[in-house]
Amino acid sequence: MLARTAIASGGAIARLIVALLLGAGLGLAQPETGPTTFPASPAEMLARLQPLPQQLKDWTMAPGPEMATGAAAAGLVPPEATETLLIYRLDWVLRLRLVPPAPHDPVTVHVMHFTDPLDAFGAFAALRPADAEAMNLKTVSFWTGACYCAWRERFVVHTPASSAGAPGRMTAEVATDAALSVMPLPSDLPLMMRLIPEARQVPHSLRYYRQNLLGRLPLGNALAADYFENGTQLQLALVRYADDEAARVAYCDVSNLFSPGACANPLALLGRGAQVLTTDKFGLVYLMHEGRYLVLALDVHDRDTAEGLLRITATDIRIVR
Repeated sequence: MLARTAIASGGAIARLIVALLLGAGLGLAQPETGPTTFPASPAEMLARLQPLPQQLKDWTMAPGPEMATGAAAAGLVPPEATETLLIYRLDWVLRLRLVPPAPHDPVTVHVMHFTDPLDAFGAFAALRPADAEAMNLKTVSFWTGACYCAWRERFVVHTPASSAGAPGRMTAEVATDAALSVMPLPSDLPLMMRLIPEARQVPHSLRYYRQNLLGRLPLGNALAADYFENGTQLQLALVRYADDEAARVAYCDVSNLFSPGACANPLALLGRGAQVLTTDKFGLVYLMHEGRYLVLALDVHDRDTAEGLLRITATDIRIVR
């Protein structure tokens, strides 16, 4: 999924290659060996970025980098992103300005650390509009308007372009890559992201919700994505609970929310903990309990697709249980 999420269009790939090739002109120099641990604090992140002469030839760091933790961290993020980022558990922010060699303009880099990788991905995905331009700079990343955004483990790096056109984009990408270079390369995706099916998933539709699922159901922490049916789409959601018992209780609560009494009528084809329900608000709904998870298929038009996706998800959950 990591590779697929980062796939870019042919034109975007060409621009990326040009940017990386021209990185030499911006003074970009890659270290011979990479780090093995992630920075644990904004001070450690800053300390790793201080020796810029060794990593970015002829680049400098402007005086007065800023850092903040806890509630104060929101004061250092771009104003247009504050509301979105506060939904997730933002731990700390480091904001600094990097100055490339002339004639390129300085660029401001926001390094944001979240409580866990899913929170970081949730913020990253929430900042990405439907028309964002997907990129791949050794991580999952995108361009939206004049801002470049990248996700790696518990970090989101947000870098507005300092000027319009290719030069501004290149400096933003090189600066972002510099921030990422002091972190290990990505390894496994978070467990929930490995459980939800890749087959038929609409590209870049995956989201992580800490509040109302899809803005419509108050079910807690959940991943959700759109999936292709035959000529249309459904939404599949994976909701995590503390343990099997909590998920079982939630299964009956959600069943009764959709259709009172439905919890006592299992759908044999998908197991004892599964229902298919007809609702006014969500259309045809499949609901399944497996381990500590609920799986929902909403606005179903093609039953075969929904049942196939639920079986894949249930199998993945059983394998890692």
